[in-house]
Amino acid sequence: FITDEVALVEHPQWKTGASSDQVAELSDAFRRFDAETGFMSISALNALMCTLHQPLGFRNQEDQIEFTERDRVTHLMIRCELNVIRRAEYNQEDHRAALPIYRRVFVRREKRRRFEQAVSFDDVMYTLLFWRKPQMVPNRLKYERAQQRIPETVAMAQKLIIAGFFRMLVAERVQDLVVSKLNKRAALKAWSNGDVARQRRTLHIATEKSKEKEYADKNEMPYEEVTVPPSSFSLCKFAHQLERPSHILTQYQAIREMKVKVPKPYHGIEAFSNHASKDFVVLRFVDAAYADVFPGYVIADITQCTWGGWVQNNLQNDTLLEPSCTLIRGGNTKS
Repeated sequence: FITDEVALVEHPQWKTGASSDQVAELSDAFRRFDAETGFMSISALNALMCTLHQPLGFRNQEDQIEFTERDRVTHLMIRCELNVIRRAEYNQEDHRAALPIYRRVFVRREKRRRFEQAVSFDDVMYTLLFWRKPQMVPNRLKYERAQQRIPETVAMAQKLIIAGFFRMLVAERVQDLVVSKLNKRAALKAWSNGDVARQRRTLHIATEKSKEKEYADKNEMPYEEVTVPPSSFSLCKFAHQLERPSHILTQYQAIREMKVKVPKPYHGIEAFSNHASKDFVVLRFVDAAYADVFPGYVIADITQCTWGGWVQNNLQNDTLLEPSCTLIRGGNTKS
């Protein structure tokens, strides 16, 4: 397809044929994707066509990528034909492997490929030419391709379209799942930023982790060894209920029963500990991430919990009941 260089007037659309410079551009572009093997992975086809200039590629004279609906269809057909070519080579390899050893000696060995789904430079360029510049293809060759190669390519295109459709369905499900989780995280973060008690708790946790890391660095030990794994587990049962249970004893009422003159935050922990060992606990999600998912109330049975290793931590504005699971707090208490 290379015309006489003397009489050639180079045209960007190859109306008079491809010059040697244009062919050299094809070779240079292919070398970017063949890893010096002479074979290019079919998955790199789109990148190759975005690198090449028209008519075989997508780049125009202004070095901008043009991708029309026709280009999308031709790109699909080129990809399908390259898959057909590779499938035919697989069949030849299987046939060669089935030959007796004495016959395999006389069969020419193919060049080893670095990529499994890889095609040669000739196959790629011929296929690009067949679909992107059919005016340069002789009619006899067009007729031969219409008898066998084109039907196989169309069948491959149908298979890839169906496979792509099912992949799209899976991708949409995964996307919906990821978006749902991200929305929950965003809602939880927005709620946390506006809740004063949550902010104090977050600051307390960050301070404790900073102390643990400082302790680990001071004693030259991994941070994971600062934390102590639980030595035992307690079974807690949870049940969701939309309506508020009757005959419920609120925390305020439980503190009033203690008959303290000036209620403090730690009185709430004491009231909880006294009743949680013998009664069910009624909880409610207040954060935006789970309030819509679990509306109503959660009935928790934590009567089997021994609360061994849990300590009462009195802060300036809060009292927390938390596990002593680090080596910093008085020995190696486990929870």
